[in-house]
Order: sequence, then structure tokens, then C-alpha cells
Amino acid sequence: MSKRIIFGARALVVGLCLAAVGVTTTAKHAHADWEDDYFACLSENNANRGIEACERTLRSPALTGEERAGVFQALAKFQRKTRQYDAARSSLEQSLALDPSNLVAMVAMGDAHYADQNFVLARDSYSEVLSRNSADVRALNNRALAFAALGEFDAALQDLQLALTLTPNNGDIWNNRANLNCRFGRASEAFTDRMQALYSGRFTAAAAQAGLRSSGYYRGPADGIWGPDSEDALKDWTDAGCPDAPKTRLI
Repeated sequence: MSKRIIFGARALVVGLCLAAVGVTTTAKHAHADWEDDYFACLSENNANRGIEACERTLRSPALTGEERAGVFQALAKFQRKTRQYDAARSSLEQSLALDPSNLVAMVAMGDAHYADQNFVLARDSYSEVLSRNSADVRALNNRALAFAALGEFDAALQDLQLALTLTPNNGDIWNNRANLNCRFGRASEAFTDRMQALYSGRFTAAAAQAGLRSSGYYRGPADGIWGPDSEDALKDWTDAGCPDAPKTRLI
């Protein structure tokens, strides 16, 4: 047999193998593209890119019901960030239809209502979560903010107190309660809570000093060394009604 014939036979075999590999590789690439979109949907920071990734992912027939519920939940988060509140609620309804016991999605529904200033619906969503798990800290903190928006001060404080009992090192909750106490003229309680927010890392000593300095209550350096001058400035600022306070946050 001539070398040309042998070479041709080998080329044919290699070609057939490459064709087979090409089909497999194409399938793997398609699957990899779906996976890329899926993980981008779940982890993207940019809301617009996240929406695009989630919507592409939802077109995949390979998603399980649980995965699809998670994608709808992630999509709702991005839609809320872009103030598409009706779309966010619709996505969460689809997520909950697939996974009715998902308390995280229920809290997210409350968050969508809260962001849209539907505080009664937000309160009711958080209450539904708490009827299933009375120790859900996110629902407690966020319902407190809904209560506060509705003027239900005592109920808000009660929720925040329970949330802090469950997570005593959460600086966001301490700061939220400080703002609430300040809003209702409870300066001593607001000062104590703000100090706890500082100790719990809601903001740094240097940031607090810088804020107090820009508000005209502190003249020292923003060096992060918290001493009597800083504390006196915080007290005076609190007595003045906590102007431009660190923002209240959903968690």
C-alpha cells in the first residue's frame, strides 16, 4: 500500500474523530453559555446586565423548577433596583408559584412593596414570613421600617428589639433603631443605639467624625480615634435631631 493511500486513510479517520468532537464541543459550549448566564443572573452586580442574563437563562429548557424559581427571584432583585416594581412583584409571584415555601422570596416581595411605598402590603408580606418563622431577622427589621412608615412606633421598636436580641452585632439594625428613636425625640436612646451601631461596624469612627465635622458639631480631626470630644459631638448632634443621619436600611 502506498504512503499516499495510508495518509489518506489516516486523514479520513482523524476527520471523522474531529467531526464527532465538534458535535460534542458544540453541545458543551451551548451548555456552558447557559451556565454562564445562570451564574451571571445569580451574581451580577449591574442591574441591567443582570436582567439580561436572567431573561436569557429563563429561555433555557434545561432549568429545573428550583433553579427557575431562583432565577425569577434574582430577576426581581434587579427589577427592584431599576424601580420596575410591578415587574419585580410579577417575577416574585412566579418564583413563589414554583417554590411556595421560599421565605427569602416572601421577604423580597415585602421589599418590593416597601420600595414602591406600599407600606401596608410590605407589612403584610413580612408578617406572612414571621407567621412561618418568628425568628426571621430580615422580616423583623424590614417590617419595623414598614411599621415606622405607617406611624406605628411601638410596633416598630418591638420588632427591632427582637431582631437585636437575635443578632446583637448587626450594625444596620442598631442604626435603624437609632434613627427611629431620634425621629420620635428619644435622644438618649438614639445616642446609645448609634454608639452600638459604631461598635458593630455600621460605620467607622473616622466616618462618624467626618460626618459630625461637616455638620458643624465636631472640630477635631477625622482620625478614627474616638474620644470624649467625639462622643460629646455625637450627643450634641443627636440632641439636635440627628441631621443627615446614616441611612435607614432594609436588610
